[in-house]
Amino acid sequence: MPLIQPRSWINAKRMVDTSRELGFPMMAGSSVPITHRDPDWDLEWGTPLSKAAAVAFGGKEPSGYHMLEAMQSVVERRKGGESGVAWTQCLENEAVWNYLDSTPWARKLFDAALSRAKRRESGNPRELVEEPTAYLFGYRDGLEAATFVMNGLMSDFTVAVLPEGASEPLSALMWLEYEQPVRHFACLVQKLEPFFETGTPTYPVERTLLVSGMLDFALESRIRGYQRLETPELQVRYEAPRQSQFCRGVPPWA
Repeated sequence: MPLIQPRSWINAKRMVDTSRELGFPMMAGSSVPITHRDPDWDLEWGTPLSKAAAVAFGGKEPSGYHMLEAMQSVVERRKGGESGVAWTQCLENEAVWNYLDSTPWARKLFDAALSRAKRRESGNPRELVEEPTAYLFGYRDGLEAATFVMNGLMSDFTVAVLPEGASEPLSALMWLEYEQPVRHFACLVQKLEPFFETGTPTYPVERTLLVSGMLDFALESRIRGYQRLETPELQVRYEAPRQSQFCRGVPPWA
């Protein structure tokens, strides 16, 4: 197979490269990783991690992006920092259910993430979700991740991870306000203000760069008949801040 270079990945990388070439600081990213969480939890910085998952709703591309940002904001805190993604694959429809049935760790983390949803429909997921989508990833350091867009089953963004040696996953809801005035964006503004004042990014732009590539190649897998695609381009290395960046406590709209 010829080397794949999806255009969105090329554009995203060029923007970051340009900021380095011209010497100006850059931040980017979703509001979902920064909002309040339920429970008020983050992965302890430097924890060895083996598996990760996320569940979301919405469009395959826009919600896929926010879902991956949410998951990445947790897994980037693992031992060794971030070194990038080695491969990706998209699954849809019956292949998603077959994957969950044949992959015990993914089913366990899927259930753990889903258990945090506050806006969830009761019933059989297979009957509720007409077009399930999964994006699968193998990170360069061995971490495996499975992310799911499940319209009809739930209307939230949730994440679950399994630290090495743990028997049960850790999970959280990224708590959004879906009605006006959409106050979870205030959490993002709190991170932008010190950046404007100091010129130092509050967290690395490489998170959004990597997520942009992950989503772009996952959608390329979909176009290419759901093939697993090797992604040597996604050797994005960075280290997350030790201090958690999301808003603490119960949100005012709870």
